[in-house]
Amino acid sequence: SKHTYVSSMVFNAITGDDQIYAALASGATDQGTFSAYSSPGDIQSAIANPALVKETPPQLSVTFLQENTYKAPFNNPLAREAVAYCTDRQTLATSVENGYGVPAYYFAGPSEDYFPGYKPPSSVPWMTYNVSAGTALVNQISGGVSFQVIPVSSVTGVLNIVAALEKEWGLCGIKTTTSIVAHTTQVLDLADGNYQMVMSVNGSYYNPYISVGLFSIPTTAYDIYGFNDSQVNNLLAETGFSGNPTVQARRCLAVW
Repeated sequence: SKHTYVSSMVFNAITGDDQIYAALASGATDQGTFSAYSSPGDIQSAIANPALVKETPPQLSVTFLQENTYKAPFNNPLAREAVAYCTDRQTLATSVENGYGVPAYYFAGPSEDYFPGYKPPSSVPWMTYNVSAGTALVNQISGGVSFQVIPVSSVTGVLNIVAALEKEWGLCGIKTTTSIVAHTTQVLDLADGNYQMVMSVNGSYYNPYISVGLFSIPTTAYDIYGFNDSQVNNLLAETGFSGNPTVQARRCLAVW
């Protein structure tokens, strides 16, 4: 074809942020990708290297905490509220991720279509970071709050975020342990409900999403999170699982 711009392409199987940066710096590979979970040190080295060109794609992912509301401690709303109060999103974004991330207050990446903004409107009683309020809730719960966290993976960036979260929660008296399992095991644990909290990531698939996920509807076999609100259910059902952007925009904003 007269419009062919690339005559050939070779994909190199390189694992690990250190190895990716080393391959870029040495010229062993022409392109590499770092994510929000990559080592901040390697990202900084790549940015500072004058021989490399940085491209920043849209942010379509969101890191979130999956709480099993069918099991202790998260079957108690006070425990869920305590974690919300004791999580400092701004510090995680600016300090742990060195400013490469932004605080998330919605289940969406900031560059996704229909994203309503970085913070909820004043009419929403959002639980902003408040150690005193979180500690007070923990003290109301008999036996306190303790749980196990399963990270989405064991790469450096993920473990840095988990460690920072555990430190923040510890200020409120929340006790945690970390369990690193294979991804296949993690998927099975989610399906079986064999977990208390999983730190996961969503997004980077389609923008806009081509459908409303089946797990959104609590009447299906895919419901594993225990969320059930008739108003939200009706809003989701009214989409007809449509891929029409206008329908999705209207309904997603209504849900938010």
